Amino acid sequence: MPWRLHLTNRALLRLDLLDENNPPLLAAWTQPGRVSYLDVQSGAAMGEKRLADVGSRQPERWLLLQPELAAPNGVYPPVVPGPGITLYLSRTAQQRLYHLASGELYFVSPAQETHFSPGGVGAHRFLTAALKRTGDLAAALDSAGKLYLYRQHTQIGVFGLVPGIDPTAFTAVALPDADDTLYVAYDRCLLNVSAEGQVRKRLELHYPIGAFACSPRGHLLACSDKDTNVIRVYDGETLHPLRQRHALDLMAKATQVQLIADQPPSMVMLNTLTINDQGALAFGLAGVICVTDVSQMLALPQPAQPIHQEPI
Repeated sequence: MPWRLHLTNRALLRLDLLDENNPPLLAAWTQPGRVSYLDVQSGAAMGEKRLADVGSRQPERWLLLQPELAAPNGVYPPVVPGPGITLYLSRTAQQRLYHLASGELYFVSPAQETHFSPGGVGAHRFLTAALKRTGDLAAALDSAGKLYLYRQHTQIGVFGLVPGIDPTAFTAVALPDADDTLYVAYDRCLLNVSAEGQVRKRLELHYPIGAFACSPRGHLLACSDKDTNVIRVYDGETLHPLRQRHALDLMAKATQVQLIADQPPSMVMLNTLTINDQGALAFGLAGVICVTDVSQMLALPQPAQPIHQEPI
């Protein structure tokens, strides 16, 4: 399966594996509101869309836009990057979370719209957000390092995770399908957090994160090293590192889809990743996409399993 494709001459905004239906597709966002769909197995082009006015929350406009958001295989993308806005969708696209560039956050369901805002003193704003694909849980991290959790239109908790966040450092939050788990990636740190805001696992990294991805069920996490473009894959439950490989090495092992294509610049930073629970991995370097598998990466030593002894 490993392949690479020079799709565009600008940095990719986002990649998502849409493999819930056949054929499995990769959504590659090349510009705000512009997406190309590629066959995961071969890299063949499966269509392109330009989506206008994705930030409109007007019900009449949404009825017109919603059918256009579905991929050719019928799957709604989890995230739609638009001009000055990031739109998060449930699997049915009935629930959606609008994160504006200003930091404002709106949750919209068929019957209601709710504006979420950080509390406390000071001009804090939401830096990143996530919506569970079931549409019933949303999370947001503000510039004060507080995690906000919402059950649809109702706030269910605010939790202090870090003393404060450098807005220039990489920050992301992910809500997998697992009922009681979410993940936070910040600068040089990965957190496994319960739905009650308790940090269950913390992993301090020796490198700054450049890109982060969580598989749909939270089995696998992937991070890239901002300085070197080494990609590392972690176990979602324990945060133990499983595999690693330099992005250029993975590209070199992948079949080139075009007869003639440019290689990505050697010094460009990897800024987008996606991974599924079976270990399929896609990433972008500048405008070049590589779809591969964790089996192409180098396995890391695993902790020894305790020896089970039968009682005497």
